Amino acid sequence: MMNTFRIWNTLVLVAVLSFGVACGGDSGDTGTEPVGCQDLDNDGAFGATASCPSGQDCDDGNASRFPGATETCGDDIDQDCDGSDAACCVDADNDGVFAAVPECLEGTDCNDADGGISPNAEDICGDNIDQDCDGTDAACCEPVCEFTDGSPVTCGDDGCGGSCGECPEGANCLDGTCFVGSPDSCAGRCDSYDDQANCQCDNLCFNAGDCCEDMCDEGVCLEVPSLAGQCGCDDLDGDGYGEGPNCLGADCNDTDATVNPEEEEICENGKDDDCVDGDAECEFVECTEETDTDGDGYGTASGCEVKDCDDTNNAIFPGATEICGDEIDQDCDGVDLPCSGVDCIDEDGDGYGEGTECTGPDCNDSAPNINPAGTEACGNSLDDDCDGTIDEDCPEDCVDADGDGHYSVASCEEGDDCDDTNATISPSKAEVCDDGVDQDCNPDNEACDPTACMTDESCPASEWCDTNTGNCYRPTMLQWWAPVVYADTNASGLGWDFFTTVDFDGDTTAGNNGDHIESSPLKAVVYTSTVETGTHAYLGYYFYFPMRWSDALFFGTEYENAMRGVLLVVRKGDGEGYGQLELVLTTTENNIRSYAAAGMSFLPIPIGSAKLVDEDGHMRPAIYIDTESHAISANKNWEDGFPGGNGVIYTYGYESTVPENLIQDATYTLTPLTDSIWADRFEIGPTKMFDEFGHFAGDDTDDRSLAPWGFVDASSSTTVLAGEFLYDPASLVQRKHVVGWGTFDTRYVENDFALSVELLDMYVYEDTDGFGAGNPDVYINLYLHDGSGAERRVLGESTGLQNSWKQDEVELNTYINLMTNLERYWFYGLEYPGKPYFGIEIRDADTLFDDWLMNPGERSYQTFLGYKIVTWEYSDAAIKVTNP
Repeated sequence: MMNTFRIWNTLVLVAVLSFGVACGGDSGDTGTEPVGCQDLDNDGAFGATASCPSGQDCDDGNASRFPGATETCGDDIDQDCDGSDAACCVDADNDGVFAAVPECLEGTDCNDADGGISPNAEDICGDNIDQDCDGTDAACCEPVCEFTDGSPVTCGDDGCGGSCGECPEGANCLDGTCFVGSPDSCAGRCDSYDDQANCQCDNLCFNAGDCCEDMCDEGVCLEVPSLAGQCGCDDLDGDGYGEGPNCLGADCNDTDATVNPEEEEICENGKDDDCVDGDAECEFVECTEETDTDGDGYGTASGCEVKDCDDTNNAIFPGATEICGDEIDQDCDGVDLPCSGVDCIDEDGDGYGEGTECTGPDCNDSAPNINPAGTEACGNSLDDDCDGTIDEDCPEDCVDADGDGHYSVASCEEGDDCDDTNATISPSKAEVCDDGVDQDCNPDNEACDPTACMTDESCPASEWCDTNTGNCYRPTMLQWWAPVVYADTNASGLGWDFFTTVDFDGDTTAGNNGDHIESSPLKAVVYTSTVETGTHAYLGYYFYFPMRWSDALFFGTEYENAMRGVLLVVRKGDGEGYGQLELVLTTTENNIRSYAAAGMSFLPIPIGSAKLVDEDGHMRPAIYIDTESHAISANKNWEDGFPGGNGVIYTYGYESTVPENLIQDATYTLTPLTDSIWADRFEIGPTKMFDEFGHFAGDDTDDRSLAPWGFVDASSSTTVLAGEFLYDPASLVQRKHVVGWGTFDTRYVENDFALSVELLDMYVYEDTDGFGAGNPDVYINLYLHDGSGAERRVLGESTGLQNSWKQDEVELNTYINLMTNLERYWFYGLEYPGKPYFGIEIRDADTLFDDWLMNPGERSYQTFLGYKIVTWEYSDAAIKVTNP
């Protein structure tokens, strides 16, 4: 059941939360009855039971409830079995006000077919239309210059913005009558007054006992415009500046609180912010790449014809794709695009996505050029037209030996790679000037611009020089903190200790990678992730090796596709805008190690201290990768020599090096997980990248060949969830090291990986009281999946992995605001294929056996997006679910 309190609080939540899309199902088959299926209520639909998985009747004991039945709104009954009761309130004209119909108690729109008519509209007088729904058309204003007794009003406002007359010189106008008297006294206004009393006004009202005694005591407010400058402070915008002796000073614009003599002038914003000499002109600054802080092609310099409205976010710029309803102005047009309510979840804006009103389904909803109407591009390893086949139009005789996405000129007509043995040379590469190498396959070697940067020292502070382009730029946090990598190598396996990409051999089948190590170039690429809370950035760097190998004669451990990770925990806001390193986590085959940064002290104590080395003029973390096992640590002493004398030192750069020797220096590039293997996480099969969720296809049978969303910590004394290293690092590090963090947020402001469940409020309507007495002692068990598919209790009475909560003696029908009671009401897990998003239990804690505050008394599994009230007869809860 649902009471009126739930209805009211639902309306409040709806005003601030976005709704999820609820999709109904089709009616059941009414033909020959399958084995195990029954239609007990003879309504033509089989009951949905364990013995009849095809049944769709949500209540087979009620003939009025079946798929396709007529829905009755607002009765808390789901007649048509679509999972929810129909809303009684509609807003057909999208003006934000529900239609005034009997079944909608909140409806006040008297014409729901016209968006210009609602109680929020302004009435236009005399047009015979009731725009503001007050029941009448507003009358146009008629001046009134007489008192109620018919005597004339000789001065002052006529009620329509005009005047009833002016007083002669020496007289003042009060309440429509001219009188002679000093403006600083009440002479001529009252029978009883203090002749010598100064006017002590407060907001133009005489105070009790001043001037006209008893007048203000009786609640009479005398509006005296002519005395405004003599007493108090007339300050319309509340900034302290206005007219009167009690003001801080005069205000040049008393309708804008950001304009007054204390404000700092902002040039060319259309305001005289400091009330001095009007709006100041901005000093001319040429529009260059250096003035484009976020690198999105738009800057804020005065010389920029089109300016960026947020130069700290490269997803926000004029012309960017606007996302409706997120309160962010992505395209810089001054407003956020309101959502139309169309049933189509389309993240990339190409018209294809999830919902009944989309053009069709989308196989990649993060790339607008990929959809069923797209054109297949040859050789890009993408299914551009969503037909399930990748690069089907590529000629069979084309060869891409260096794996750079371009075919050799000599191999086929489509070939345009002038050097197919070098992945740094192709038509898509940037030309390096004056180096004698034709990087872009244009025979002309580009001459260097004499004004181009050559080193970081030639760029402004905190900027780096891209020597490929000659441009200075401000690095991202991932680039700034990119570690120096010391990789130990073994002469027994040349190339087997080099990290690269999963598709290094030119295909996305991971099961054959071990066979191609010595025949394919191993470009040095590191996968990355960025997850942020309000206090910390969690920077992930992931190293993929085609083989975990061993040179042992007997019992050596070998398997295809080993991935290891490094997680940098950086406190935001310090150190040239790039934060302060606090903790480094590294992975081995099946455990996670932690290292404290200098100056940090944690409990339990990490296994060591993180080392930093000077690179590019600032200190970067150093990491050390063992040969064969590829286990990573953060505090070895390999700077002066590797254990076996062989090793490669990798640093971040603008081009990926293909190492060829056991001893050399190399550079690696960065590629986001979201643009690569994470996007393929649900592509599962023996010829795919993964044979199970989070497990690379290949010859590993012991669950060690794991992607980051499957990383485990088998040796930890604390519980670490599979994949938490990637999708919920804040919970991971706080659980591993309880003491030492200072201010620490657990709610993410950026997270492209976690499924989020927010518990907003709840009601308990009935206490079954199987055991115990009194009002129920309520607690919630909330279960989310981790990367292994296991259900993890993230909220419980006392053992929740992310929070614990119980409220004793809850009176029935009492509103419980979980956002305040829980304090942390947000929880994180992973979407796991084939499993519901989450499970939930509402329980009553008793001495012997805990009662269920749900009917039926069992764990309730749910899968939906957005906001929804989930009802279990004895209780209900308002829940919001988001998924990247």
